Amino acid sequence: MRLKFGSVPVCPGAPQAGYIGEAEQDVPMQGHGEHFVNGSAGLTWSCALAKMAKDPKNKALFPHPVVEAFFTGKTTCYIMTGQKHKGVFIYIKYAHDYGVQLDMNDAGLSQRLAKEDPKVFEQEFILRVPPKKKRKIGTPKGRRASSPRKKASRVYGATARALAAGLITEAKAREMKSSMNQYERQRLASIMSTKKSA
Repeated sequence: MRLKFGSVPVCPGAPQAGYIGEAEQDVPMQGHGEHFVNGSAGLTWSCALAKMAKDPKNKALFPHPVVEAFFTGKTTCYIMTGQKHKGVFIYIKYAHDYGVQLDMNDAGLSQRLAKEDPKVFEQEFILRVPPKKKRKIGTPKGRRASSPRKKASRVYGATARALAAGLITEAKAREMKSSMNQYERQRLASIMSTKKSA
């Protein structure tokens, strides 16, 4: 498996450095009402789907160890294997289609629903091999290369989940995004300087 050094947004405003490998096979997990009853709102490592991945029966289905699971956004999951490469933890990246369930978890809806009717969540949940990124060639239609549009500033991933669950304020979310951007700039500068000196 090819590993790439990067940052994993496991906590709001606190990305963790790690070696990231992409999953090579889908993993079907069995959901139970207890995962959703006990799912913590807005926490990437303690939501219903993270608890599901760490359930002993589901852990046994992964082709690698599962120490911790982080559902960092509506389509992405990272599994911390506990193994290290060059002294840094290895994470395996998976894709998923359970953004609706994460939104319900973070709003406290799935916890209430699971108490009323736990059988609703007794179904298969599949973590998938991440799709290959398509390379963009040329300039998008309707846009001129000389006048790029500025992207709207928004929070995403772990920070967006914490904000939706009411664990942090919008001001704190913006502050965290700013600190994450600064971290990424420093990390990239460090990588570039290492490449130049090599």
